[in-house]
Amino acid sequence: MLSPSSWPGYWFAVHYFLLYLIAPVLNLLVDRCSRRGLQILLLLFFLVQTYCWYTDDLLFLFKNGYSVVSFVGLYLFARYIRLYAPRWSRNRRGGGYLAVYAASAAFTVGCVWLSSRLVDTDIFVSAIGKFFDYNAPIVIVGTVALFLFFTKIEMRPHPGINRIAASAFAVYLLHCHPLLLPCYTGLIVSLREQVANPVFFVVMTMCALALVFTVATGIDRIRILLWQFVCRVFRIE
Repeated sequence: MLSPSSWPGYWFAVHYFLLYLIAPVLNLLVDRCSRRGLQILLLLFFLVQTYCWYTDDLLFLFKNGYSVVSFVGLYLFARYIRLYAPRWSRNRRGGGYLAVYAASAAFTVGCVWLSSRLVDTDIFVSAIGKFFDYNAPIVIVGTVALFLFFTKIEMRPHPGINRIAASAFAVYLLHCHPLLLPCYTGLIVSLREQVANPVFFVVMTMCALALVFTVATGIDRIRILLWQFVCRVFRIE
């Protein structure tokens, strides 16, 4: 079973960059394809991906959702929603989408819990990875629902939020660094072993995450200021 930990730390950035390179070709495909043709293409893609997810066939191609091939499927699906706005995506209120996301998350957790009760340890460990794979059907449903929920929220631009958001990629780089990621997971495991109170454990974990986030945004802020200085000196627009 493949997992993000078996990939280099920046697998997501690499595959996202590859998707960016081939996006013009995908857009050309969508422009040349009718709505019915795109529906058939998406149906075939997700049927094949779901079968491969269930059977572990063509693992080298889909890699449990951690591949540019799976990203292509999601990209085409997003383009379909954007272009044709199917009826199920046009609800003005986002509560229904949030409910679908909550139901998908509860279903996933329930499957993991049920697996822990009914099967042995080795199968249970494998099942956890299976249910949380990026190309798991229920994960895709929850992801789309959460995306549609946020599209229904109207938010005014805020300078502080935009400033923090500008450093989101820096947080990713620091969080997923191959040398640092084991330290983070080791810290959480250590907290879980030492902190008996579940509520206190959650609080400590959130504080640890906030600390990493703050350090990353602080370092990136220095980078931004240095780049602005260079732009002023060399008059780069």
